[in-house]
Amino acid sequence: MEINRFTELIRAELQDRLKNEKEENSFRLEQETVLRPNGIVEPVVMLRETGDEEGPMPSVRLREYYERYGRGETMRELADEIWGRLTVNLFRMPIRKAVQAMEDYEHCRRHTIFRIMDVERNREYLKDKVHFPCGPGLTLVCNIRVTMGGEEWRTPFARHTLEQMQVTEETVYMDTLLNTRQWMPATIVPLAQVLEEEQPLLVHDVTGKLDDEEVYVVGGKERRFGATAFFCRDVPEQIGRLLGGSYYIIPSSVHEVLIIPAAMEPDVDRLNEVLREANREVVGPEEYLAGQVLFYDQETEELRIA
Repeated sequence: MEINRFTELIRAELQDRLKNEKEENSFRLEQETVLRPNGIVEPVVMLRETGDEEGPMPSVRLREYYERYGRGETMRELADEIWGRLTVNLFRMPIRKAVQAMEDYEHCRRHTIFRIMDVERNREYLKDKVHFPCGPGLTLVCNIRVTMGGEEWRTPFARHTLEQMQVTEETVYMDTLLNTRQWMPATIVPLAQVLEEEQPLLVHDVTGKLDDEEVYVVGGKERRFGATAFFCRDVPEQIGRLLGGSYYIIPSSVHEVLIIPAAMEPDVDRLNEVLREANREVVGPEEYLAGQVLFYDQETEELRIA
C-alpha cells in the first residue's frame, strides 16, 4: 500500500472518531503535506478549533505510522494512537493556549531552541526560517518548543513572525543560544566509553587536558539533535583548549559528532569515505547532518572544511 492510500484510510478512521465526540462541531480534522528538514515531504494530520482559521497547531506526522503498518500493526491500532495524540488535553483547553509561544515574544523567548542543519540540502526549507550560519555549509535554525499533554512539538520560527513581533535577529539569536546551552549543554565522552555505555561529561565540567590520542563523541545532554550543542558558540574553542591543539570533526548525524585530534594524524580522505558510507548505509534521511569532514584550527580558531 502506498503512503497516499494509507493517509486516506487513516483520515477516514480519525473522522469516524471525531463524529463520536460530543464537541464534534468545535473541531475539524485537517491534513496537509509539509516540507520537513533534509528535503523530506510528509503528510500530517491535525485538529483545528472552530474559529481558529489560521496559525500553528500541534500535528501528527504519518510516515512513522505508515512504516509501522508495513511491519504488521493494524489500521485501527494506529488510528487509536494517533487520535490519542491529537486529543490529549485538546477538549479541555483551547488550542490557542497551547501555542501562545508563537504569538507573544516575551513568552516565546523562553521556548526557543536551535537545531543544526545542512544548508545545501535545506535551501527550500530555509527560505522563510530564522537561522544563523555556524560553520561551513551548516546553520542553526531557531525552533519554538511547545509542550502539551506530555507531547513536545518543535516548530521553526518564521521570518514573517519575527517582523510581526518587531524583534531583531540578534535578540532571537542570543535568547535561543542561552536556552540551547541550558537545555542542551555540550557533552563529551571517549568513543571507547560510549561503547561501554559510560555517561558523558559536560564540556564545561571537564578539568585538566583531554587525551590527544583518543577519539571523542560530542553531543548534547538531550541526545536528540545533540550535534547542535557542538556548533553553539565557544564550544569548538573549549574543546580545542582541552585537547591542547587542533582537531577534525566527523558530522556523523544531527545527534552527535566525532572528534579526532590532529595529533593522531588521521587520513582525511579515509575519514570522508567513512562519513559517506555512514550517510548512505546507516544514517536515516532525517538524521543526515553533512557530507564533509570539518577541521578546527586552534591557532586561528577557525572551523573549516578539512
